[in-house]
Amino acid sequence: MNRVKRFLSPTAALSLVLAVLAGAAPLNALSAPAAGYSQKRQRARKLYRDGNYKDSYNAYSALALDAGNDPKQVGQDLHEA
Repeated sequence: MNRVKRFLSPTAALSLVLAVLAGAAPLNALSAPAAGYSQKRQRARKLYRDGNYKDSYNAYSALALDAGNDPKQVGQDLHEA
């Protein structure tokens, strides 16, 4: 019985794919313009005014945790959340 030896185990292959995806995530954050954050804030504010508190909280939380966000705005995002 001839078996072909695998180069990577399934677990190692999955780890490799996840590592590549994790490395690419900061590139997406760097490419987002500051205007995108302003639009996200406006959307979160509108959700809050419309009574969609859970969605508003999630939107503000995402803004506050985003590493590409303006550090001066994070405090306000946390307050709004």
